[in-house]
Amino acid sequence: MQAYDWPGNLRELENVLERAIILETGDLLKPERFPPMLVSCLKEGANVVTEAEHSLAESRHKIIQSFERAYLTNLLTKHKGKVNVSAQEAGISTRQLSRLVAKYDLDIKTFKG
Repeated sequence: MQAYDWPGNLRELENVLERAIILETGDLLKPERFPPMLVSCLKEGANVVTEAEHSLAESRHKIIQSFERAYLTNLLTKHKGKVNVSAQEAGISTRQLSRLVAKYDLDIKTFKG
C-alpha cells in the first residue's frame, strides 16, 4: 500500500479502508477486500521488475500498461464512472479517456452505483 501513489490522498485511503472493512467477514483484512487495481498493480509491477526474461522495453511497456489500467480503475471508481469528471482530474480529454477505457477493456457500467 505504501507503493501506491494515492492521488486522492487521505480521503482516498480512508475510503479504501472503509470499503475493505465493510466487505471483510473475518477478523483480518485480506487482499481480496481491497480494490483490484491496488493489489494487482503492485503484484504485476513486482513480477515485471524481477523478471529478467523480457527486454527493458517490454518490461517498461508492461509496467506502464499495469499502471494505466490501475490508475483508470481507481479514477473511475472514485468518480463512480463519470467520464467527464475523471478525464478532468486526469488532465486529459474525455475522448482520450474513452480510448484508454476501451484499450484496457474496462466497462464504465461496473463503476457506477
